[in-house]
Amino acid sequence: MDQRELVRSGNVTVPDRYVIVTVMHLHDPESLIAESRQFGAIVTDWFRARGTASDSIVLAAVAEKKFHGAIVEWFAQVHARDVTLRPIFQSVPFRIELHDPQGKPVGERQFSPEPPPKAGFFSNPFGGRPKK
Repeated sequence: MDQRELVRSGNVTVPDRYVIVTVMHLHDPESLIAESRQFGAIVTDWFRARGTASDSIVLAAVAEKKFHGAIVEWFAQVHARDVTLRPIFQSVPFRIELHDPQGKPVGERQFSPEPPPKAGFFSNPFGGRPKK
């Protein structure tokens, strides 16, 4: 997996913002899990370094079209359920760009940041339902 950081230059009143772009060349669907682990490590390290200056995360997946559905489905699950990445995805937009083996863009999927769930019935330490 390749990676590159892009900078959106700010000005005197607006600080610089950073975008991480990772590129995955998938030739074998069996390597999708290993690639997603590497993606998670890259994004976690990047977010730890950039924090609130993080602007967005982009995964460019270069693969045969028959693998695109599996890629989107797998990374949608990573986005929704990975405990390590969840806090990052709650504050930073994530986009998957799908490319054919020659690098031609063929589609994309965007994930908006999702705030953490509100406290509910099971989070009330005193029992009962929280007041509305």
